[in-house]
Amino acid sequence: MNFNIENKAFNNIKELTKYIKSIMSVIQSGIISVDGKDGSGKTYVSDYLSKTLHLLHLELDKFIKEKKDQYVDFIDYEKLVLAIKETPIGKDIIVIDGVCVLSVLQRLDIKPKCTIYVKRTNNTGYWYDENYFNLDSTPEKIIKNDDEETKKFLELMNTEYIPNKNETIFHEIIKYHFDYKPHIKSDIIFENAFQNSL
Repeated sequence: MNFNIENKAFNNIKELTKYIKSIMSVIQSGIISVDGKDGSGKTYVSDYLSKTLHLLHLELDKFIKEKKDQYVDFIDYEKLVLAIKETPIGKDIIVIDGVCVLSVLQRLDIKPKCTIYVKRTNNTGYWYDENYFNLDSTPEKIIKNDDEETKKFLELMNTEYIPNKNETIFHEIIKYHFDYKPHIKSDIIFENAFQNSL
């Protein structure tokens, strides 16, 4: 971020929106990135912010060139750059959401003015995906443990387990969190319990 603020945490979408509105004059123009694991509610948060504050919203999923089991390498970067450059008049702040969003923006040499990380939590603040991003472990151990749990589950369901030897988007997201640490370093953490967020 290009200005000094304390790291913030919210679990209410209206409070988060009120805070973003209060710093818009400081941000002036540029990008707010919305990060998080798949299914955490990034698009929900981005939609709410963009509609309430009249900001442009770009969803990285809509810039995927082809259906692959990976993400960052399959973004249509030319199309994304064009969408950023063709920002309508009066929409100087752009909200961009997607998994591995910081990695995507880094490829374009873009640094967000504000970073938001969305955690999928319950009403008590328990983060469902915490075990996947435990920095005391390693990506390799986490991926191996997940494979073992998947295998056990499928065996209980009498379904054959076929290991995937190629890197998947799940692997990419795990490694991304260890490289960029968005769940720790983001300017804003939003605990999205859905029921709590209205």
